[in-house]
Amino acid sequence: MRLILLLVCIVVASCERISQVSGPKAAWGNYAYGIDTKDAISAYTLKCLKKHKYNTVFIRTYDEGEFDRNAPYIFWNAIEAGLGTEVVMVPDALSRNSGGKQFAELYHGMKNNRIEVDMVWVQVCFLTVACGIL
Repeated sequence: MRLILLLVCIVVASCERISQVSGPKAAWGNYAYGIDTKDAISAYTLKCLKKHKYNTVFIRTYDEGEFDRNAPYIFWNAIEAGLGTEVVMVPDALSRNSGGKQFAELYHGMKNNRIEVDMVWVQVCFLTVACGIL
């Protein structure tokens, strides 16, 4: 299992980064400080983080089986603050909806808010306590 994870990391690290969304972008592998959130954060707070050397916001746009309505708000505030943005999906393994349907909900949720999504980070984990499922 570790070998597979290592190979995936090597492949991902060796790929040229494709732009993820419109707005400021952080270069692949150049993340120094970032924030991972699904909570509504004001542009003022994000500007403060930028002053403290944060450069990217990882936005959990799909979590707990549904599109997060805070995601567009966080995205546009990050753009206003001059931060790079990354879209994160945490698929619900126990959902009645397939992974493809869950992804479509994320994609259309962002697109309906005038956000172009070219890349999505997908957080995949086993059904364990670490994922909060069992």
